[in-house]
Amino acid sequence: MREVTSAWLKESCYWEVLPCGLSTYILPRRNWHQRSALLAIDFGAMDRCLRLSGSRRPQRLPPGTAHFLEHRLFYKTSGDITERFGRHGAEVDADTAYTHTGFSVSCRAGFEAALELLLELAFLSSFDPSGVEHEREIIAREIQLSADALDWVGYLRALDTIFPGQPIAEDLAGSMQSLQCIDAELLSLCHDSLYRAARASLFICGDVNPVRVRRLVSHWLDAHPKAAAPPEGHLDRKPLPQSSPRRTASFLPISRPHLTLAFRDPRGFLSGLPLLQREMALELAVYTVFGPSSRWYNQRYEEGMIDSDSFGTEINAEPAFGVCLFSGETARPGELEAAIVTELEKAMVDGLNADDFALARQKAYGDLVRAYDSAENAVELMHSAVSCGAQPFDFLTAYQHLTLSDANECLQTILRPDRRGCSLIRPISDV
Repeated sequence: MREVTSAWLKESCYWEVLPCGLSTYILPRRNWHQRSALLAIDFGAMDRCLRLSGSRRPQRLPPGTAHFLEHRLFYKTSGDITERFGRHGAEVDADTAYTHTGFSVSCRAGFEAALELLLELAFLSSFDPSGVEHEREIIAREIQLSADALDWVGYLRALDTIFPGQPIAEDLAGSMQSLQCIDAELLSLCHDSLYRAARASLFICGDVNPVRVRRLVSHWLDAHPKAAAPPEGHLDRKPLPQSSPRRTASFLPISRPHLTLAFRDPRGFLSGLPLLQREMALELAVYTVFGPSSRWYNQRYEEGMIDSDSFGTEINAEPAFGVCLFSGETARPGELEAAIVTELEKAMVDGLNADDFALARQKAYGDLVRAYDSAENAVELMHSAVSCGAQPFDFLTAYQHLTLSDANECLQTILRPDRRGCSLIRPISDV
């Protein structure tokens, strides 16, 4: 096992790629009560084209396929596997993201049994048609509920202004129409070809013995050769095409308008430590100018233009794309947009205030170090870094190298007002 050490945490992560291709990252912490594990599969909501080994024609995947598969894997021939986790005092969860599907478990005792169940959850499947039909009804209700979630609707519509017609701007669960195209045969095909150890990474944190964990995982995979076999296909992933940002307006049964401004990172493919540094530099730039302690935020709050419950920013940086969004409910959407644009233009001319940036950087670094105090957060942070092509502790490394120039460069290249997309959702009463 390779040892990766963090000088700031004074801890070591043990990393190894097993013979079957499964990457394992173990962060042992003696006398910690909580133990957490995250198993990430390289298959997400944006993946729409599967190329099977030996086949010339690609298999098109309907929107929501990865999410549907994640849901259905909880049901085994013996019933809902969640109940078996509960018998060991373990909490299990799953999440479908743009480019991966994650299965996680946390517990205080019985970790080894819970870890074996986690492997079973992801790698063993049973897709009977009646169960799939029942799951279709559950996900349909989920889609209907998300259609009433204003923040989520605003988020997707804003992404569509800078990524028009692209999977990133579609609901991760798909649509009512795409659900009808997903059946037991398709789910089985995706699982058999993509859910293999070589396309997965396992992250563990807590009071565990790395050698013992490795032995347990290897033994489980030896007993399930299908999971350890090479993948039978690969995903056809292409860069998101460049397009001019646009503006959209729509109406929903809400009480106040909801505004979202979207900015797209124009840079090309980026990975590893440079990607983490760019993401953090953008976060610091936005926080310095628009964070809760900024002059701009307090003035807009006192004017009643924004409120602390709804206004906020979101940044998502992955190798294939980078986005920054400003969103919130406001009775004066035109004034709020103008205030954001004016402040961005001023910051681009004057540059970030050095003292404000230093305070933001210090706070962000402290928040990050504290995040590692949670086993659940630690496995998420390690996975986020590794999935970008970096080392498990590289978020901390990136912060150590961040400079004011990095943040100013993000202002100049990403947060350009002339490249903004805009989604405005108004109350139906305004029609």
